[in-house]
Amino acid sequence: MKTLYLDCMHGARKDSFAIGVGQLLAQEERQRIAQAAGVEQTQADDCCGADHRHHHSVTEVREKIAAKQLSEAERAAAFGVYEVLARAEAKAHSVSIDEVHFHEVGSDEAITWVCIACASVLAVGAETIVASPVCTGFGFVDCAHGTLPIPAPATANVLEGAPSFAGDVEGELTTPTGAALVRYFASAFCDKAPEDAVWIAHVGA
Repeated sequence: MKTLYLDCMHGARKDSFAIGVGQLLAQEERQRIAQAAGVEQTQADDCCGADHRHHHSVTEVREKIAAKQLSEAERAAAFGVYEVLARAEAKAHSVSIDEVHFHEVGSDEAITWVCIACASVLAVGAETIVASPVCTGFGFVDCAHGTLPIPAPATANVLEGAPSFAGDVEGELTTPTGAALVRYFASAFCDKAPEDAVWIAHVGA
C-alpha cells in the first residue's frame, strides 16, 4: 500500500499544500500541472492578484474550475474541495449551499492554487492518503467578514471531527482552503507518518 502522508503539524495552506505535494513530482509534471491550472511554472510559487472582497458564487467558482485545462479527475477533485468549503460556509452563515458566496477562497488566486494542489496529489498516485493532526495557530485574522478568531468559523467547520491543535505560534496557520484540501484527500489522521508512507508532504508554512 503506497501511502502519502500530509504533515500538517505547522498548519495547512493552499499554496503550501500545492508546493509541498508538488515537490514530490518531477519538474516536467509540475510544469504540466501549472499550465493546466492556467499559470506558468515560474508564476506557480507566486500566484497573486485578486479582489478578496468580491463575492464569488458557488456556480461562478465551478465555472472557473471547469474552464481550466484539467483532466476529468483533477477537475472533480477541485469541485470536491470547494464542496467541502461550501458546506462549511453554509453552516457558518446558516444558509443553504446554493446561497453561499465565497470571498477570499473564491478568488482566482485561490482557485488556481486549489487546482494545482488537486492535480499534484493525483499525480503522486498514492493508494492511501493520511494526515497528521492539524495546527491551526491562534489569535485573530482580518478578512472580508471583519476580524475573526483563529481558527476562522469556516476553518473550524471544515476541521470538525478531525484532530487539531492551536500550537504555540500566533497567526492563521491553517486557512479554510488548506483545511478543505486536507479533509477532502485524507482518509484518516495519525500522529506520525505510517511505516508504509512512501511520500511525506509538508503542507504548512
